Amino acid sequence: MAQVFISAPFYIKAARLGFASLDRELEQSAGLDGANRWQVFRYVVAPLSWTALLGGSVMTWARAMGEFGATIIFAGNFPGRTQTMPWRSTSASNWI
Repeated sequence: MAQVFISAPFYIKAARLGFASLDRELEQSAGLDGANRWQVFRYVVAPLSWTALLGGSVMTWARAMGEFGATIIFAGNFPGRTQTMPWRSTSASNWI
């Protein structure tokens, strides 16, 4: 959860930029043709901004993996003393 919280701004910023780059006339014309808000988003906005959303997802994933690596390296693992959640979830004794 902490990794998602830390890396979420990357996705939000990429999505915001992707949505802001769209021409508003396309959304308005879809509304004039009878589409409701959900249909405008699904058939107009999302397909036109999918590259920004995909880029945000990749940046978010990369940041989360970086946080995971930093936690594993610097947290330490002394049995019975320091057991962090990422280390505990990847230790071999957890899967036996």
